[in-house]
Amino acid sequence: MTVAKAAAALDMSERQMYRVLRRFHNHGDAGLVHRMRGQHSNRGYPGSVRREVVHLYREAYPDYGPTLFAEMLAQHHDLVIDSDTLRRWLKDTGLWMGIRAARKHRQRRERRDAIGALVQFDAALMRGLKTGARVVVCL
Repeated sequence: MTVAKAAAALDMSERQMYRVLRRFHNHGDAGLVHRMRGQHSNRGYPGSVRREVVHLYREAYPDYGPTLFAEMLAQHHDLVIDSDTLRRWLKDTGLWMGIRAARKHRQRRERRDAIGALVQFDAALMRGLKTGARVVVCL
């Protein structure tokens, strides 16, 4: 296979393909693996920040959720950390389960003895026979 066909198959330029081929010849299979593999992200927080935040959560905010905790960190501790990052950190340390309590269903009516047996009411406003002017509700 030519370099041009390999570059087209991998959707990269010929020039990039020559770089990849040179790394393969110099380092073997390891030359094809991304060199940041197994390393910490350059955009990640230092471990000291993570330890400080988890300690703060344990000591001062154990009953807060990640979103409210992120707001408290920003307001009171001048730490701006996304709530999803906090959620992941708290899950990793076992401080946040992320499971909501099931809500209790409304009270159900009692089942009837027979299918279709519902209690039905009808109401009518009537003047009482003995009371004269007084209106009585009859069910």
